Amino acid sequence: MLYLGAANVVSSVFGVIMMIYLARTLMPQGLGHIAYAISIVTYLSGFVDLGLSTYGVREVARNPASVSEYVSNIV
Repeated sequence: MLYLGAANVVSSVFGVIMMIYLARTLMPQGLGHIAYAISIVTYLSGFVDLGLSTYGVREVARNPASVSEYVSNIV
């Protein structure tokens, strides 16, 4: 739990530092383009997944011996 918490804090700090750097480097217009692209990718990723990750977790929990089969089918 300690490592997970530390990783979460480091990830958050790294994200803030990167956003500050990008904002200063790209200026408002460039940062707007990046934000627009990220929003489109985030929106479309929901359609790409279509619940397959949840399905994979459920099926592997039911039958742990067939992990490689489920992973190859889902990926």
